[in-house]
Amino acid sequence: MSQSVVLIFPTTITLESICQMLREQWDQNLFVHLGRCNIEVQEPGNGVKYVSIGELVPADEVHDDYLSNEDIPVEIQEKLRDTVFFHVAYNDYIFCSTVIQYLFSKLTHVQDRVWLDNDYGTLIPAETVLREFGINPLWDWRQSA
Repeated sequence: MSQSVVLIFPTTITLESICQMLREQWDQNLFVHLGRCNIEVQEPGNGVKYVSIGELVPADEVHDDYLSNEDIPVEIQEKLRDTVFFHVAYNDYIFCSTVIQYLFSKLTHVQDRVWLDNDYGTLIPAETVLREFGINPLWDWRQSA
């Protein structure tokens, strides 16, 4: 069953740069199709695990939705002004969390402007995501709502 989250990055991070970072780790399993960066891993007996990342569009409307959300504190809304939003679809939580941890660890230079929207109404800073997985490798962002 497919699930999803949203990754929020500074506008300097593009889908192309995301694919480039992921290619370093999953070159043989990565392909770009229809404006999405896809990783598929075949596991004997478990089928195919996938993570598919694409920019949320229309970007202006997505941006406006986040900036007008009353549940997001004003100080975070200010940081969201120069950001881009990526939809992440996945079918295996552990595999997706590995991909996201990898991306977040590559973006430490902009970590204060990187978030995971857990699709349950919570924006989780990249620093918190990495810290929580460091404490508990089985941490589940879906339970952080």
